[in-house]
Amino acid sequence: MVRSRTKIELVPGSVIVLERREWAVTKVEPQYGRVCLEASNGELKQTSVRELLHDADCRQSSRSSFLPADRGRQPATWDDLTKQQQEWAALRIAHVNELVTGFRSGSPRSVP
Repeated sequence: MVRSRTKIELVPGSVIVLERREWAVTKVEPQYGRVCLEASNGELKQTSVRELLHDADCRQSSRSSFLPADRGRQPATWDDLTKQQQEWAALRIAHVNELVTGFRSGSPRSVP
């Protein structure tokens, strides 16, 4: 039976689980097929990409520094919203401000 593998992010800052321990990827040398890892206790380990790909227990840590939505994507901005969505968001922000501070603007000084 062939076991399905998930994608492993091998970029500096990502965290993988290898040998039942979490390792942070500190350096990737694709031209040599090497990956440098560091454990939380400071232990360093150098391994090959091939070894990681063929290790059945190697996986991405759930505590990886990258969120799925952040992987190589441009961050969302206010300008990405349509005019209608901006109006709705502004209304929701005003409601939250009023809930937290008692004022829709968020401050008693900016009340008209």
